[in-house]
Amino acid sequence: MPKITRIKQQDQQEQKEPDVQVICRKHNIGRHDLINLATTVARVGEMSPKEALIRLEEIDNISEFVEQIKLKHAFNQAEQSS
Repeated sequence: MPKITRIKQQDQQEQKEPDVQVICRKHNIGRHDLINLATTVARVGEMSPKEALIRLEEIDNISEFVEQIKLKHAFNQAEQSS
């Protein structure tokens, strides 16, 4: 039987877990609206849903953040079509 080796806890990167309740309170939105917003951010920003929630937790202004992502996506689309 092969020897089982365990990975040390220090070697693994700690991944932050998004707190949905904190995001909803911070931005004064409901959970349903948060799901729609996180979906849009994840698709347009080309990131995972978890990464989108983490980004939404970190930012202060949602509308400004969404506009930046949409502009970035539009420029990427324009470059690809050229």
